Amino acid sequence: MEDSLADEKFKVLVVGDKSVGKTSFIRKFTEDIFSSDVLSSPCINFFYRKIKVEEKVVLLNIFDAPSSTANQNLTNLYFAKVDAVIIVYDVTDPSWHIGVSYWLNEIQKKSHEYSVVCLIGNKQDLIQTAYLAGNGNFEKFTSLIDLYDVISCKYSERLEKLWIGMVTLIHQKENSRLERFQKQYILSDKTVIDHKRKPSPTHNVFVKLLNKICKRFLLLKY
Repeated sequence: MEDSLADEKFKVLVVGDKSVGKTSFIRKFTEDIFSSDVLSSPCINFFYRKIKVEEKVVLLNIFDAPSSTANQNLTNLYFAKVDAVIIVYDVTDPSWHIGVSYWLNEIQKKSHEYSVVCLIGNKQDLIQTAYLAGNGNFEKFTSLIDLYDVISCKYSERLEKLWIGMVTLIHQKENSRLERFQKQYILSDKTVIDHKRKPSPTHNVFVKLLNKICKRFLLLKY
């Protein structure tokens, strides 16, 4: 894997209950392969793919979390270290909201506030869309997720757009985090003007340097 050829690198954790199609969802995107015979794994599986977003080459490091609660401690290690978490659920399961509630609760407790949260319903080809529209359980999750879609890993042609949309949201949250950090720790040009002092060339260089340090700090922090 040639990391040096990527302009940006993001980490994504994919979680969900057993047999919802997490691995199929990832493999369809990373390898353009679909198989209905995927065995559950007791460990974290790693995938990657490069995509182009806003004229930049983005490397996505994707972690496929085990669905078994017996291995939850392993998954917990990744929650606070990723830029996005994707919850995959099975739209053919009437009790899908129970698993989604569990994973959203885990994300709220263990992820940092700038993680992008995506909710993806899988196996759309096996159920009528009207059933999904009439399911009231989704409404209580809307305030907790940043991106929602319903797909079929078997036939979906929207997968790449979905992942690009997720990266765009990561960019937006990173910018928000950077602005917040700057307001807290960096003396801006506006502050100098408010004090009726003309910014010096040295000051401008200093602010630019702090901005770079700020970005590096945020990358290391998470």
